[in-house]
Amino acid sequence: MKNGVIQVIDNKDYSEALGEFKEAYAQIWTFHISLKRLVIRLSFTKQKEVLYILAAGCEHVQGVFSWEKSDLTIENASDNTGQHYLTRIFDRNSLFELQASGGVVLFYGSSDDLWWTLDELKIDGD
Repeated sequence: MKNGVIQVIDNKDYSEALGEFKEAYAQIWTFHISLKRLVIRLSFTKQKEVLYILAAGCEHVQGVFSWEKSDLTIENASDNTGQHYLTRIFDRNSLFELQASGGVVLFYGSSDDLWWTLDELKIDGD
């Protein structure tokens, strides 16, 4: 985070970023009232750096709101018709799953970040 602005992770580096936060505490951090946008936060107790996953166009979510020892995976998938493409975020250990038609953005932040709504989030390039 630089000057209060979030730095987005390049999508080719998503697997590496998720690997760095394997076994982290995961929680649904914030969401739009329509539930069409949702943020998951991954954190470790004694580490300031956190990882956020912003999902857009959320269409399906199931599972718990927070869990220990996360092992999240992001993959592209299609629905039953094969015509509607989704990004799927899931954790087999917790049975959490989120499907989004608008894709996802990953970004690092600090555990000191005090934003609670999507309107307060400043992404580099906005």
